[in-house]
Amino acid sequence: MESFRYKDKEIVFWNITGEVISQSKRSETHIYSSGGDGYIHGSGGYVHGHINAPTIHSNVITKHEFWIKKEDGKEESIQLSGCDIPIREGQKVTLIIAGNRGANDGRYVSLINHTTGKYWFIENSKSLNRNLKIDFINFTSLKSILIFIVAISAGIALPLLFLVYIYLVINRYGTISKLNKDLDRHLESLVRSVRESHQY
Repeated sequence: MESFRYKDKEIVFWNITGEVISQSKRSETHIYSSGGDGYIHGSGGYVHGHINAPTIHSNVITKHEFWIKKEDGKEESIQLSGCDIPIREGQKVTLIIAGNRGANDGRYVSLINHTTGKYWFIENSKSLNRNLKIDFINFTSLKSILIFIVAISAGIALPLLFLVYIYLVINRYGTISKLNKDLDRHLESLVRSVRESHQY
């Protein structure tokens, strides 16, 4: 499959195709709280203050595992997290995987169901960019740039330094936005290519 190049990085893609032979799904619920502050103060027999109760949040994540029998006869386990793709035993599917050149593993980015003619993106360009560390905004480094500018430009007015910083942030957003759009187009072209190659 055609790789995706960006500056000095290369993202490679490969795929596995096979027949679904079994599957299972389960949901995991993660509960966490936020907030919940306040104070109570007492003196002279009087107690006053307030307490804010914490807010409870829950997040349900779908875990989907299925086995496919590949075209060479070998079986492979596929484990997906956070997506619920409708498939069943006997259907033929292809998974497209992405990884950095030279890496030993990759990330599932899309699943094509050849039996139904439908497809799903497991990861979009933004999450793939972040997970493969292609190019993303690092506010820690931008903050360091601002501090550096302030340190060497003590004679320049602070509003001008702030404008320079805003320019750097906007410029980075523009660069990364273009990267994500190009990566989305590349992912769509790979899916289209796989679907066309499996038409009967």
